[in-house]
Amino acid sequence: DGDGKEYKVLPMSQIPRTGSLEQRLAKFRAGVKGLFASKVPRERKKIPLQRRMTVHSSSINSDLIAEISRKNIVAAFDRVGGKRNGATVDLPTWIKVFNDITKNPTQPSLHEEDLKELYKQCSDGNIEVFIDSLFPPKPTPQELIDANKKYGNTEYVYKYRVDKCDAGNIDYKTTPFDEQGEGERRIHAPNEAEVPNRIVYRYSRTPVAPPTGFDVSSVAMSGRLPVADLNLEHIQGFKGDGATCNLYSVSGDKLVYTIAAVCIVYDVSKNTQHFFREHDDDITCLTVFEPDDRAKGIKKTPRAASGQMGYNPVFYIWDVETSETLYKLGGKGIFQRAVVGVAFSWDGKHIAAVGMDDCHQIGVWNLVGGKDRETDEIVPKLLCMKDTQAGTPPMLTSIAWCGFEVPESSGTRGG
Repeated sequence: DGDGKEYKVLPMSQIPRTGSLEQRLAKFRAGVKGLFASKVPRERKKIPLQRRMTVHSSSINSDLIAEISRKNIVAAFDRVGGKRNGATVDLPTWIKVFNDITKNPTQPSLHEEDLKELYKQCSDGNIEVFIDSLFPPKPTPQELIDANKKYGNTEYVYKYRVDKCDAGNIDYKTTPFDEQGEGERRIHAPNEAEVPNRIVYRYSRTPVAPPTGFDVSSVAMSGRLPVADLNLEHIQGFKGDGATCNLYSVSGDKLVYTIAAVCIVYDVSKNTQHFFREHDDDITCLTVFEPDDRAKGIKKTPRAASGQMGYNPVFYIWDVETSETLYKLGGKGIFQRAVVGVAFSWDGKHIAAVGMDDCHQIGVWNLVGGKDRETDEIVPKLLCMKDTQAGTPPMLTSIAWCGFEVPESSGTRGG
């Protein structure tokens, strides 16, 4: 110390013992626990990043410190060797291990007679008993739940020295309701043992802990779907910025029009709306057909046809009165980009549609000329596909049927 005097380290046998035996053993245990815990940061770097992000190691009682320290203590006994019987070692090995662990004067040490007493308290040299005295294993979730019911919250927390939010459950999880992080909600209510101490989900880089005093019974409420639902009653607005006609009057008191991906049937006299909502992209064309005396062999209710944009654009034929889908046509590579125009024949038995490809192909379907082989129901039959106008689309924005009859042919594409 700079005072010119020489100092030497006395062996433990010559150092006087102070305090009671239990105080000395408790101090020694705390020192050994701190010694092994101080080595965890170096070991922590060897753990994969994803694993490190899901556990905290700032507390000496954390699961990560306990896990790594347990392994290091066992490794210390393995290095010394000696006589072993499972997890139990003989007394000479016991004393040698602790002398090696605490050989540095700055590290915790214990008199040999006290080490013998510690040996007896640990079931005659049982390594696992000693480790459990430093890092007590957490009780199982079911044990804690049973203890909570038996002792009540106060004694329950005191008995196991854990917070109510940390009820011995698994340390972290991908949330009780979103196991794979894909937004899939699990409907059944979890029990208390299933609720993790912290959750990991894709919107946070680190685990999220519950708030102080979190009541796990409230999780069951989140596990139930709400009984309420939203019903579409009225839509404000009208898409009037397109070049195609998308506003029709039906039966004198109804208007049929579109906005975004919804077809609206507005009853003017009753001030009510109902909707056709099968489209999954913006609607690009609309037409309405009201059967008259010339339309024979088909239902006399008004029907509409509406097309949309998309990778494989389709168009629907639907009942104006009920919004029921009658047919879904197109798709399967028939059109490209969008369906820009649809038109019914004068008798309602045929329909034509034009796509937004570079050649603006037109297709004609017979709505009453085909039958499904399995159900024997009448299904539309594609009669032909033909180029109309080459150029940068859209060269065409609508089509109209001129009233001539369509000849029944073999219906080859491009013919």
